[in-house]
This record gives sequence, C-alpha cells and structure tokens, in this order.
Amino acid sequence: MTAQDDRAAEVAVLALGLSPRGLDEVMALGVDADLFALPAHRALWLAMAEDRARGWGPDRASILGRWDAQGGTWPPFGGLSDVAAVIAAIEVASVARGRAADYVEALAERRARGAIRAALQDALAAADDGEDSLGLMARARVAVEAGAVRRRGAEYPDLRGLVDQDFARRLAVMDGAAPDTVLTTGLRSLDAVAQIRPGHYVVVAGRPGAGKTHLLLTLARGISAGAGRPVLFVSVEMSDAALAYRAASSEPVAGDARWDVEAARASAWDRWAEPHVLVDSRSSTLSAVLSSIRVAVQRHGICAAVVDYLQLVRGPRLGGHDNREQVVAHMSRELCLAGKGLGVAMIAAAQLNRESEKRADGRPRLADLRESGAIEQDADLVLGIWREAMANPKTTTPDLAEIGVLKQRHGPTGRVQVYYRPGRGYFANLERREP
Repeated sequence: MTAQDDRAAEVAVLALGLSPRGLDEVMALGVDADLFALPAHRALWLAMAEDRARGWGPDRASILGRWDAQGGTWPPFGGLSDVAAVIAAIEVASVARGRAADYVEALAERRARGAIRAALQDALAAADDGEDSLGLMARARVAVEAGAVRRRGAEYPDLRGLVDQDFARRLAVMDGAAPDTVLTTGLRSLDAVAQIRPGHYVVVAGRPGAGKTHLLLTLARGISAGAGRPVLFVSVEMSDAALAYRAASSEPVAGDARWDVEAARASAWDRWAEPHVLVDSRSSTLSAVLSSIRVAVQRHGICAAVVDYLQLVRGPRLGGHDNREQVVAHMSRELCLAGKGLGVAMIAAAQLNRESEKRADGRPRLADLRESGAIEQDADLVLGIWREAMANPKTTTPDLAEIGVLKQRHGPTGRVQVYYRPGRGYFANLERREP
C-alpha cells in the first residue's frame, strides 16, 4: 500500500465520520486516534469522537467552531483556513459506506507495518553495532510480534487467566453481584435446554409457513425484556408496514368491535415496551446488514441482532466461479464473526429444503439446511421448527409447536413444546396460552 493509499483510507474514515451513522459504524469497528498517521487527521478524529460522546452529530460547523472555542489555537492547525481546507478535502472524498471495514482494515494494516518497520530498524542498527546473530534473530522475532500486536491492539491472553475470569463471573452471578450473561427468551421450556450468550450465532430453521418470523419476533421481545437492552430486528423479507401488519395481526383480539381493537392496541403497546425491538427493513445486502448492526451496537447498545432471513440477503460476488452455496456460506460466516467481534448474539432465520417433507415424521434435521452446510458448521445453536398441523390439518393439537434443538455447541440437544397459533399470536409457554 502506498502513502497515497494510506492517506485515502484516512480521508475515507473521516468522511464517514461526518455523518452520525457513519461515525457510529467506524467507531464500532475499533477506530482510535492511533490509527491516523497525519496529525491533522488525528486531531479531527478526536474532535469527532468527543462530539459524538456529547451526543452531537459532527459536521463542518461543529468542527470549525472548535477553533473559537479553543481561543483561536488548535494544534497542529496553523489557522482556521487550515482546518477548513482539511474538512473540504474530506467532504469531497468518494466514499462507499459498504467498504467501511475495508478502510479501517487498511489503517490497521498500515499501523502494523509501521510497528514492524520500527522494530526492524532497531535490528539493523544493532547489526551495525556488531550484535551477534542470536541477538539479531531475537530482534527479528520482536519485529514480527510487534506487527501482530499492533493489528490486534493487545497481547494474547492466556487460557489460565480466561478460565479464572469465567469462574469469577460465575461466582459473582451466584452472589448476586453481577447479572448472568445468558440471554433468556421467555420461553421457559426452551431456556431450560438451550443457552444463548453474547457472541453466539443462532440459526432458526424451518420450512415456509412454519412460523420462523413469529419465533424471531418472540425471541427478540423475550431477549430484550430479559436483558433490559434493545434488540435489532433486520427484516430483509418484509417492509416496515408489512412487518407491522404481521405483528399487529398476531395480537390477541377478542372481537371485531372498535373497543376490542383499541384493547389489542393497548396490549401491543405494553408488549413492545422498552427496551425496544428496533427495526431495519431497508438493509438488503450483506454489507448493509453488517453496517446496520455495527451502528446499532454503537448507538443503542443492542444485546442481539436478528436477521430475517439469511437466504434473502444479497451477498457479494466472490469471483467468476462462485455459486449460491458459496455465497450463503460466506454470508453465514460473516454474520457469525460479526456477532463474535461485536459481542452480541446473532440470530438468523434460514430456510430448510424439502427433504424434511419426504420423511414420515417431517421433523427437521441439520442436513435439511438449504443451500449451505456451512450454516451448520458456523452455528453455536440451531433451532428447528416443526408443527404437526402443517402435514396433518386434522391433528388434535393444532396449537402445538415443537422447537428442536438440533445442535448446541455448548450444551445438549432435544425437543421442547410451545404454544403457537399461526396468525393469532406469538410463540408462548404452554401454561400461558393466549385466547
């Protein structure tokens, strides 16, 4: 990468920072002042970050206003015209928001190269001073390690310390000194078998009409209420209006009279009370979905993100010979890594193929995940929805649904039963059926 490319990456990150959404995204990607080589760019980034911490959306006016606020001095700028010139160059930069992660990666790469270069220069100086080969080899190892640390931003933790931290967390939870990190769903039978934690990748699988969206809404509401933090619901399948209609139609309504509808409205207002389930129905590409999740983490402190559903997300072109299975595998992996990196539970719906319909019992299996076996590999938890009523309309238990824990990386598998009446309510505990 040339010095011109480095400068362009810095300008791109700062250009994104001129909008609150863009700034939230690059901050969620771990940008800090040390990533900027140019003093003017570093000063502007610190100003943007400070404005955002105060709840402001940084723009030309707020940044230029710092000159007067600081008494007409702002190192490294020599005058107000210098500040204006740098901002003007940033404002006209050609930036693709979907490439935010690429710009930040370029800055991290440059920082790693700088650390390696400095360590190697020390080694060369030591060679000129006559240091022996063993000493020079040790300095070379230091150079490599310096680059790795600068890329990661920290030294490697040791497993002993990590294990001790986890036991300390468990003891704090037992003593009531800290909340548990398990995200409960409100479905007690499911919570007794499956555990969802921050960073987990959860796949909700089912055939069309099985109730995937309703289960996602149920999980989003339950997790949000249990954790006391918002959840982001990314609806690739439906618009805001369509999702609202689906959710409103699922509220229990006693009758068709006006007061019945008003009562249902009041019930829904309480059901979806704070902490809110935030909705994004505009993101349809993988880069847009990931961008939306990063912004929600930085801006709203979400504890989980829900994507409805995986196969509808438009993935990138991976080359001339990529096929749909490769694209879905790539998207699944990126969602998995994003949840892990951001520390939020990532919950995505996925379609099942028709193989389950050919079996006598019709229950889903891991092998039925459509278009990619990589989903099975990536997921920490796979939930499969099965309803006897889909295959047998004359069943005596039309309101019964089964959620199969098809895979759980950190726990057992099994099946649990919940209440679900399609179009007339959400998934619920069996002992609390809705009318």
